[in-house]
Amino acid sequence: MDRIWTVLIAAAAGAALLWLLYELTGNFFYRMAIDAHSEKWFLKPPKKKKGKSIDGADSYSAMKNNDREAYERDLDTAFFDSHTPQIPAVVSSDHRQLCLKGYYYPAANPSDKWLLFFHGYASSVVWSRRWIRTLHEHGYHVLAPDMRGHGMSEGDYIGMGWDERLDVLVWVDWIIKQNPKAQILVSGVSMGGATVLCAAGEVLPEQVKCLIADCGYTSVRDILSYQLHALFHLPDFPFLYAARTAIRRRAGYDIFHASALEQLKKATKPILMIHGEEDKFVPFSMLAQVYAAAASAEKEMLAIPGAGHGTACCTEPDLYWARYLAFAERYIN
Repeated sequence: MDRIWTVLIAAAAGAALLWLLYELTGNFFYRMAIDAHSEKWFLKPPKKKKGKSIDGADSYSAMKNNDREAYERDLDTAFFDSHTPQIPAVVSSDHRQLCLKGYYYPAANPSDKWLLFFHGYASSVVWSRRWIRTLHEHGYHVLAPDMRGHGMSEGDYIGMGWDERLDVLVWVDWIIKQNPKAQILVSGVSMGGATVLCAAGEVLPEQVKCLIADCGYTSVRDILSYQLHALFHLPDFPFLYAARTAIRRRAGYDIFHASALEQLKKATKPILMIHGEEDKFVPFSMLAQVYAAAASAEKEMLAIPGAGHGTACCTEPDLYWARYLAFAERYIN
């Protein structure tokens, strides 16, 4: 009997230790990727030779020696120096009732054209400047929210585009209250692009005329799995499963259910999907997957040769904006 108790106690202790390791692992990945206020060290070039960062996360910085891009950045800076935005606020529709804020740049002349634009992961309106300036120059009212957990908006976690898809609806409602005749383009880049892909499966009002998603990913599970392997060379089990447990408990959503692919099966609005062929942060292969999944009767995809993550508009600006604006203005006028 004593031996049986010894075995049982040892088994219980082993199980407790495994559970503790599982919890610690999940919380580590939660803090690293989902906690809105933790430093995202893996997005920056490593300070040491053997330091870790995800390849392709900092593609935009690599464009600084491009003469055309330097010129465009100067125009971005001049626009933001000369335009003071209004700061509207809305309340999220979930139980958290988060106060979400954004930057609103009214069109220079009376217009029903609107751009609702969403920034990327761990980013802000600063990284939305090119889209804000370009669409504003083309006569659009531009609303660029800080997503939950970012910038001025409340929230202590990052929803990876899943919870944010419902925030899209709240901001669309805000636009319609300002202008019931609004013709709205909903667009975003990186996590903002994934937000748009996820929102495509929701019931969108008729004022939303079309969607444009730049370098969005197929699902939260897919992108976290890809980056888990890229950064740590670790398998999904048990590491991604541990992260899933922590994220469900602390952020309230299930990364295994947060799928742009499933949402796109319900899409009805015209949609353009863009991706850089050299994207190493959100793999280029995801473009074909999201395009195939979209049920929209009118859909297009645009691959930009040589472009890294989020730099399609910088690498081939003439091609990018010709297709972007032509697609939008097919439905908005």
